Amino acid sequence: MFTLSFCYTKACLPGGKLGKGSSMAQSDKLIGWQTVAGQPVTVNDTTVTPLAQTLTVRWPQGGLAWNRPVALLVQQADTQQRRVPITDVTRLVQLALLGSGLLLYLAIVRSRSHHSDQEKMV
Repeated sequence: MFTLSFCYTKACLPGGKLGKGSSMAQSDKLIGWQTVAGQPVTVNDTTVTPLAQTLTVRWPQGGLAWNRPVALLVQQADTQQRRVPITDVTRLVQLALLGSGLLLYLAIVRSRSHHSDQEKMV
């Protein structure tokens, strides 16, 4: 799953606020790509922090932010922190559809090209 949001303030990052450790200088970039940590959630002795990749595009009147989940950081008591990757199934399906459409287009173009070559010979 991904989110796509429009931002109408200069200092806007995903979630509508400056990210942790962000500065106004970072928000002045026209295009930015970064991995950001979400709000950690703790239950009993386990803390889970979501990670997302964020693409931001800014223009004078606002901007666009695209987020996609990439992993979870899991910290349990007395163990090392581990990173659990998230497979973005929607993205995989979108890429498969794009690839299928491209292959179909190339097959049609080749078929038409082959068909027109045969008509020229007649």
